[in-house]
Amino acid sequence: MGSTDTFSGWPRLFSPDDAPVPFRAALARLSEAQPGPPTCIYNPEHRFDRYLSSAKVVAWWSDRLALLDAAASGAVTAELTLAQVSRIEWGTALLSTWLELEGAGPRGRATARVDFNTTCRFLYDPLLALLRGPRYPGAHPGWTTPPFDELTRLDYRFASFARMALAPGADALAWHREPALRLRRPRSIWWERLPAFLVLLTQAELVLVLEGDGRRHGPYAATWTFLPLAELASATVEVSPAQDRARLRLRLRDGGEAGCEASAASAPAIRAVLSQLPARRVTAA
Repeated sequence: MGSTDTFSGWPRLFSPDDAPVPFRAALARLSEAQPGPPTCIYNPEHRFDRYLSSAKVVAWWSDRLALLDAAASGAVTAELTLAQVSRIEWGTALLSTWLELEGAGPRGRATARVDFNTTCRFLYDPLLALLRGPRYPGAHPGWTTPPFDELTRLDYRFASFARMALAPGADALAWHREPALRLRRPRSIWWERLPAFLVLLTQAELVLVLEGDGRRHGPYAATWTFLPLAELASATVEVSPAQDRARLRLRLRDGGEAGCEASAASAPAIRAVLSQLPARRVTAA
C-alpha cells in the first residue's frame, strides 16, 4: 500500500454539510431531529488480516450517538443514548483499533462498532470523555495517574495498560493481574493458551484488560472493557477443579456479559477484588 492510500484510509472529522455521499441523506435527517450540530467522524473501509470493516460514520451529540454504515447504503444501523451505554470496549492490535459500545437507545438495545487505523484513535478521545467523564464528576485538580509500582515490577506492559484505563479522577481501589497460562483442554491431548488479563476496580467502574489470545488477534493486541458499576447485575467466579479453571463472569442489568478465564488457583485473588464492589449494586459470589 502506498503512502497516499495509507493516508486516505485514516479516519477524519467532517462537518455534516461535507458528509460523504452514501451518508449525506441519513445524516441530514438525524441533524434535523437533534439540537445543535453533531461531531462526525468518517471511517473508511478498514481491513485487518482477514477481517474487513465497511466504511462507517460515527456521529454524536451531547446525549446520543448514531452509527451509519456504507454496507447499508449509508443508513443508520445503531443508535445509543450516551447515558445508557453499559459496556465500552476499546481494543488495539498494531495498526488496527476498534471501539464497540453496547447499551440502550431509542430503538432498544443496540451495539455500535467501528474499526479504524490506530494512528487516529485520538479522534475518539472526546467521545470516551463524554461517556466516562460523568462517572467521575468534578474538576479533579491535581489528579495524576497512579504509578502502579507493584504492577510495574510484575509486568510493565500491564502497568501501562492500567494507567491507560483510568479516566481523570479515577482511583485504583483494587486490581489483580493474571499471567498467560497454558492449560490442557478437557479430554484432549491439546493445550490451550489463556491470555493474560488485568481486572481493575475504581470507585465507578470495573475494568477488564486482556492481551491478544493469538486467535482473533495477535499477541501484541490488547482490549479494554469498561463496565460502570451502576450497570453490573452480578460478578462471580466459577471454579471447575477438574479442569483447573476459574471463570470470571460479569453480567450487566441489560443482559450483556463480559468475562475471562484463569487458573483455579487464582480464584481467591479475583474474589478479593470483587469483594470490594459496592454491595448495594452488585453481588460478588
